[in-house]
Amino acid sequence: MNYTLIKNQLYSKESDPRFIARSRVTKRLVKDQMIQKIAYGCTLTDADVNAVLTSLEKVLVEYIALGCSIDLGFLSLGYSVKGGFDSEEDSFRKDRNWINVNASVANSFSKAVNDVAKPEKVSSLGKSPRPITFTKVSGDVSSQEYKSGNLARLSGSKLQFDQADVETGVFLKPETGNEVRISEYAKTGDTMILLKLPDQLTAGKNKLEVRSRLKDGTILSGVLETPVMIAA
Repeated sequence: MNYTLIKNQLYSKESDPRFIARSRVTKRLVKDQMIQKIAYGCTLTDADVNAVLTSLEKVLVEYIALGCSIDLGFLSLGYSVKGGFDSEEDSFRKDRNWINVNASVANSFSKAVNDVAKPEKVSSLGKSPRPITFTKVSGDVSSQEYKSGNLARLSGSKLQFDQADVETGVFLKPETGNEVRISEYAKTGDTMILLKLPDQLTAGKNKLEVRSRLKDGTILSGVLETPVMIAA
């Protein structure tokens, strides 16, 4: 577990820390890797673990869609309705509203991580964008493929950019064909971007790239490790 130190921008008095830690994600584990790890530590096969996780996901989606909150012991799930409404009589519309799933971990889980973690300070993370995860939050969230109009959440670090600067932002680059700059955003920030996929998409694997600009005009970029699959 790595971290670096940055200046505390909220420092105002002597009791405030002058520097704070920023964590550095060193690797992204995918479902297949977790299945192998779980199966290795018990008597279940990879297929057994995959079946349980697949069933668990379906059950969680079903109950959250019914308006339930869920407590798994080490993890709690809930939801909130996002997007704007024109009046008190207005209703949910999928073209502007969406369900945001919220997750929180139990104190016992956080304590267990603290008990086994061995944090190590490393050098500066640099200034380039670092996209880490890309998650669908509207449409068929069980599908690994994305379509035009889907809302998606991009998480990472140093993701902030100027929406008015057409040379920066989030771009999808197919293996063949022209790249597309995403232009509709519900939220942009340093660690999270909520966006809407545009119409001009190329089916197949697309490389997701985030570009930002320094004050001196230099454009920096970062690429998501896992390609985004666009449906045909």
